[in-house]
Amino acid sequence: MNNYGAEFQFNYALDSGVSVYGMTGLLQTQVKDQRASIHRRDVAHAPHWQYQLGLAYDTGSGWFSGASLEGMDRFYFSDSHDARSWDYTLMNAHIGYKTADWSIRLWGRNLGNKTYAERGFFFGNDPRIGYDDRPYYQLGAPRTFGVTASLNF
Repeated sequence: MNNYGAEFQFNYALDSGVSVYGMTGLLQTQVKDQRASIHRRDVAHAPHWQYQLGLAYDTGSGWFSGASLEGMDRFYFSDSHDARSWDYTLMNAHIGYKTADWSIRLWGRNLGNKTYAERGFFFGNDPRIGYDDRPYYQLGAPRTFGVTASLNF
């Protein structure tokens, strides 16, 4: 098996409380086992690329906010079958207020309500189609909102 890749992260403070941050990961994998049915195929759960790019703002008077995009390339779910995820990009955002003793943050994830798969399986389970093998997907979270409160002591 061959695996190699690179990761790059940055966080750059612009001006007046604004900063931009990000991450990218690049990965190449390949199964090298001529006895395996997946010889010369990518390893499971190994996307070729993934990234995050965000913008954060802190007023300096307690208020803060931010937004980010995160994305991932498609990948195989298992070494035992060829079912694959699909690539996706999610948008997230938050706004909040903080003091030296506490903070509160309102946040939203997957604001575009994008459908994406986190896990995948391939087997026969449906009598209507003669139990023929087919893919089944565990989907990621839909549009989600929340509140996080923290207390420092």
